[in-house]
Amino acid sequence: MSKFHYPYHFVPVKKAGRSQDLKLDEFLQGKDAAVGHDRYAKDAHSGRIVCRLSGEGPFFVGARRSQGATRRSPAQVDPFELDRQPAIPASSLRGLISSLAEAASNSALRVLENRIYSRRAVAVTSGSRKGESLSAIGMIVAGESAEGAEGAERLQLRPLTLPTLEAVSEEGDAELPSPFGRMFPRPNLKVYIGDVNSIRSESFDYSTYSESHGSPKFYGLKLVHPERAWNDSDGQPNLAFDEGQHRRGCYLLSQKVRSGLPMPWDSIPDAEKPGYTRGILRILGCDDERDIPKTKKHELFIPYSREMEQWDCIPIPQKVIDCFHDLADQRTASRREGPALPFEPRGAQRNRCAADENRFRLKPGDLVYFNASARGTRITEISLSSIWRKPLLDGPGNPLSAPAHFAKVDPELLPFHPGRETLTLAERIFGFVSSGKAADQEAALALAGRVRFSHARFSAAATDRSRGDSRPAAERGQRLESRYLPAVTLRILDSPKPPSPSLYFRNRRTPADGPASEAHISKFDLNLNNHEPQGRKFYLHHRPGEVRRKPVEGGIGGPPWATRHEDPGDPQSRLKQKVRITPLPKDSTFHFHVDFDNLRPIELGLLLYALRPSRAFRHKLGMGKPIGLGTVRIDVLGLFEVDRRQRYSWDGFFEKRYSRSWLSDEADRDNWPQPYR
Repeated sequence: MSKFHYPYHFVPVKKAGRSQDLKLDEFLQGKDAAVGHDRYAKDAHSGRIVCRLSGEGPFFVGARRSQGATRRSPAQVDPFELDRQPAIPASSLRGLISSLAEAASNSALRVLENRIYSRRAVAVTSGSRKGESLSAIGMIVAGESAEGAEGAERLQLRPLTLPTLEAVSEEGDAELPSPFGRMFPRPNLKVYIGDVNSIRSESFDYSTYSESHGSPKFYGLKLVHPERAWNDSDGQPNLAFDEGQHRRGCYLLSQKVRSGLPMPWDSIPDAEKPGYTRGILRILGCDDERDIPKTKKHELFIPYSREMEQWDCIPIPQKVIDCFHDLADQRTASRREGPALPFEPRGAQRNRCAADENRFRLKPGDLVYFNASARGTRITEISLSSIWRKPLLDGPGNPLSAPAHFAKVDPELLPFHPGRETLTLAERIFGFVSSGKAADQEAALALAGRVRFSHARFSAAATDRSRGDSRPAAERGQRLESRYLPAVTLRILDSPKPPSPSLYFRNRRTPADGPASEAHISKFDLNLNNHEPQGRKFYLHHRPGEVRRKPVEGGIGGPPWATRHEDPGDPQSRLKQKVRITPLPKDSTFHFHVDFDNLRPIELGLLLYALRPSRAFRHKLGMGKPIGLGTVRIDVLGLFEVDRRQRYSWDGFFEKRYSRSWLSDEADRDNWPQPYR
């Protein structure tokens, strides 16, 4: 392949072009009666739109996972059904139409994930990129309560072990980097315990130090050279070489064990304790479910004397804690089955609150890797592993996120929040919920939408007619169990992890530059001033009848969404990342309706436009959109209006519900499903 084609394109966002925005002050004062729900406006429209949805290729809308994925079998996703018939949930239809209405009217994004952007840390120094792995370990400690947050802990960090130190030679003095100069009254090196086999054996049943269990567990270990002191050279602490150090080249990594594995401190006779160093353990664990790389060869023993319990602690800014939690939550959300990510050390609790479920939350006693500011006065980064994702930061050091980039285009594009000044067109139609409340408000602002979608119900008769089946209804009814195609295992469904700048961003246009450049944008270079978001993502359609040539039993050829590797013994199968579904075939037909109330003409026009922007337009629906599934056609069959002012008058009480109607030339009303006849 000479080119790679992304499965989606973008509808740009811009600052101008929203003449229909409603000022927030006017909304709060009730100046536009149509936007509220307390009365019917004189010039507004209410009624029902009846639609038909037809598959122009196979598609699938899932309901739930009836079976989780394993290494030997993919996950099983059941189709959404009503009354044992295929159906499409109203929420899917509402999301489909509202997203198109937002893009068409350049309205605010009603849903925009507010998570910080990150990149992989640079593991080793290469070229101009310096290694970014963390090696110093500290303990989270509870500080005083934060101001204005009754009972909330202001977390601090107690340094425990030195970072990796660099010496001028293999046996030269190792210098302590400046950020850590004030943190360690004396040198304290970590200790590697176990080997590639022992840490995976059942007898290696150690657990991580934890304060959450009420009685923290200490261990003892015999070290080659347990006591060390700093050499002070021109005010810079350094550590002389000794036989108890574990070095790799000129890097000082840890200290050596004299013999054996750690023993519980309380089990060591008092007379023998002077020969042992008291410490705590940090055990990640190598359980089969965790998929720990085979390259992991050790766990950690951390010398922790009673003197160290009094070492000064360093403040952790709240934005550092928030950044850690955000990155951890992204990892947690990335996995559906199996142990939650990121892996917490064995024996440690993930959190202290049931509401947090699987999310990892920092707690006193947690052992973490860390980095500090140049003067060592505050913590700048914490992580659960030495290689952790790095947040992308703007100039002042604030994490970059999608909201930050869209706000740079226009703050009114962000999901509704207390700083907004207007209500955009799509927000008035479909509603919104504020992400917070202003200081002078008792509750967050919210507006219920004025449109209600029904579930799309399967129409057996229409489906069979579209396939040329003219048999009597009784005979067609016997075929309901075969409404689905044979089960198929999909190719891996994944998308580039944001920010993926070369995909989701472009160089910012300026009048002098003309059109935006398509030059590659590195994650290291992404910033607010030079780059802007591509816009709102929409999936492209595959060519009609397109197939991908692949070996299958009985010949060549197959749908582009089917996996090539389904044999559990095939190392490329990766079944744990795949799902098995039963798609609906082409021409499967459904009917649904949209009830609307109090819509201004432009609002009703936008709703109808989003249902079918043009004769050639097709929507993408359900699972597998990037690999060829999901092309559907929506036809507006009828529009039925209710004259609310007339209907609630004395004369209108005895009139029909709908005062006027419009039918499409393709309505075929005689064959409508029973609820609409």
